[in-house]
This record gives sequence, structure tokens and C-alpha cells, in this order.
Amino acid sequence: MDTGSDVVWFPCTSRYLCKHCSFSSSSSSPRIQPFIPKESSSSKIIGCKNPKCSWIHQSNINCDQDCSVNSCLNQTCPPYMILFDDDTKKSSSLVLDIEQLDSGKKTNALVYTPFMKNPKVEDKSSFSVYYYLGLRRITIGGHHVKMPYKYLSPGEDGNGGVIIDSATTFTFIAREAFEPLSDEFIRQITDYKRIKEFEDVTGLGPCFNVSDAKTVSFPELRLYFKGGADVALPVENYFAFVGGGVACLTMVTGPERVDGPGMILGSFQMQNFYVEYDLRNERLGFKQEKCK
Repeated sequence: MDTGSDVVWFPCTSRYLCKHCSFSSSSSSPRIQPFIPKESSSSKIIGCKNPKCSWIHQSNINCDQDCSVNSCLNQTCPPYMILFDDDTKKSSSLVLDIEQLDSGKKTNALVYTPFMKNPKVEDKSSFSVYYYLGLRRITIGGHHVKMPYKYLSPGEDGNGGVIIDSATTFTFIAREAFEPLSDEFIRQITDYKRIKEFEDVTGLGPCFNVSDAKTVSFPELRLYFKGGADVALPVENYFAFVGGGVACLTMVTGPERVDGPGMILGSFQMQNFYVEYDLRNERLGFKQEKCK
């Protein structure tokens, strides 16, 4: 499941065929269990006039012009299609889970931060699938890392801001915001020698030689979100051993970005966290948990 993409794809018929797939199964020809919408008590096909139909199609999608409001509700959202690199096409209906949940229900011990809005979502439709978070600040070892605000909140042009994306492995931070964070780690970590050769090889950094240390200790990395939620990441969520007794920061950067989010919170940083996407209340909840 990719929370940075449009929709979740899954097999809806018994004729589903998965080519070149790898499964962990003893069966010589394992099958993916299909989901049959008509047999579900909590799902239905999206109607043409349902606002969620515009998630795939434009908001001015053409339904039958002579239908009434009530009859249009029974008209299904037109199929959508994806074109792959090999010029094959796949189309599907849009299905919505309509299971009724308690909108005020909270999972025990979760802290919540509201999803934020990007002012330019309508102009930049690719941004509309992102879950934006209000990251107020980052501290390392209790010290506030000063980052340009334009990377923490979407600007008038729609660029910048922080999103969470389960399909991004290491958190990406725009270079102008990454450098003060990296510099602060380098400033505070004085017990271990920095190994730049590993940085060149792995593309990660900064990296430190911890081979002689009986116990390894790094400054705490804490994220503060709007709504009062904050999270201290376990050290294994932002430093990793890459071999030879060397530990590297597992957040990355790249060339100056001209378009897109300023920070992408990746899955490596959220490992062993229970993460709840509460779409009804437009918020993200999380708590540390040992995942199996």
C-alpha cells in the first residue's frame, strides 16, 4: 500500500492474473485472494455525482445531462484506466468502503496531528493525493534545528511542506533544510570519528565509526507536529549500521528541488510505529509499538 499514490489496486474478479509475481508460499501456483465488491456489506461502487469520483476524474466530469439529482446518484463513476510502460491498459471501477465507524473513537495512547491543506492542490492535481502534515520544528539532542520555513509549509505556489509516504523508504529533506540538520548531528556527535568514505559509497551521511564503542549513543531526534503531537524517534529509526562498525544517518537529500514537497517522511523512520490515517477526522495518529 502506497499512501503517496492515488488509489489502492486489488483484484476484484476471479479471473485476476498476476504475471511475474513472487509470493511467499509453498504452493507452486499461489493465488491472490480476490475481493468481490457485490459480496461485501461495507462497500459500494462510487456514483457519478459523488465528490470522490473527482479523485480520479476532473471535477466537471460529464454525467448524463438529462438525469435528475436522484437518478444521477445511481449512475456509476466512469471507469478509470492506467497505461503501463509496455502500452498495456488496465481499467477499473472506483470502490468506496462505507463501513460506519465512530468518528470520535480514539485508539489508546495515540497522539494526533491534523492533515494540512495545500493551497495549490487544484492547480497541481498530482499533489492532491499527498497527506500533508504540519511539522512545527525538529530538535536534535534538545536543540532546535533552524530550517527555512518554506520547506515545512506549502507556499503559494504549492511547493514545500511535509508529507508522509509509506512507499518512500528513507525520509527525504530538501537540501537547504537537510544541511542544518546534518550539521547539528555533526556538531553534537564528538565521540565517534566521521567516515566520509562511507558517505561517498552509500549515499548516506553523515556516517560515523562506532566500531570501538561498547555501547552506541546518538542525540535524540524529536519531531513536533501541529496539534500538540510530538514523537521521539528510536535511534534505530534514523541511524543504521552499514558494515564495518559504521553507522549512517538514514535521511537523504538531493539536488535543489524546484517542484514538490520539501520533506517526505518515509517508512524507515516510522518503523515500529502504529500509524492511523483517520480520514473522517482529517488527522494522522501514531504511537510507538513493536511490530511483528
